[in-house]
Amino acid sequence: MISRVLILLLFVLLGFALGLLFSDLLEWEKFIGAIAISVSALCATVIATANIKQSRKHETIKRTMDAINNKPQQSKELGVLRNRMNSIICKSELWDKPLTHEHLAPVIAKLKLGESILAREWLMYLKNLAIGVDAGLYDKELIEQHLGYLPLNVWRDFWPIAKHQEIQLAIANDTFHSCAYKEYEVVENWVTKLANGTDITRQKPAKEYNEIDHLLEAS
Repeated sequence: MISRVLILLLFVLLGFALGLLFSDLLEWEKFIGAIAISVSALCATVIATANIKQSRKHETIKRTMDAINNKPQQSKELGVLRNRMNSIICKSELWDKPLTHEHLAPVIAKLKLGESILAREWLMYLKNLAIGVDAGLYDKELIEQHLGYLPLNVWRDFWPIAKHQEIQLAIANDTFHSCAYKEYEVVENWVTKLANGTDITRQKPAKEYNEIDHLLEAS
């Protein structure tokens, strides 16, 4: 925007100069030095503005790639947990039940030690990316290009853990009825947009998998 304004001013200045030239050649000689300096200054400003814009773009790209590469480690435990959550969601038919402590607490109780922490690591990874995009720190298209379906897959498997944590925080802060704060709201909004407006928490998983704990124990 600034570059366009400066270019427009440059043309206005040149038009003014040409008007002086054709109206009075003697007067033109008086102004030619000052005009030349002004034109050079405007050109330098346009170039500097373009360079700053390009530099900021490179900084955003680098910052975005650093954030993308800072994702949690993909492990065998993660695969087992995702499989278990899919099985729990399907067997409990959570998509068809109210998002309340009474319905989610028994689900979370089925998880093994450390599994909720593992899920929250991935949820927080997505949350930090979403916040960075909203703040203009990260390039949204670059993130979605590199992550692909990862945000959808993570939320599809771990939303019961996210919702349970939000409810627990709300109860602890006595804000359950006002819903003043939702820990993963920015992630849910992002995923809903990626899913073309579909609420994943109210959607039955396309496939149901059996739990594979025995594979982890046998390794």
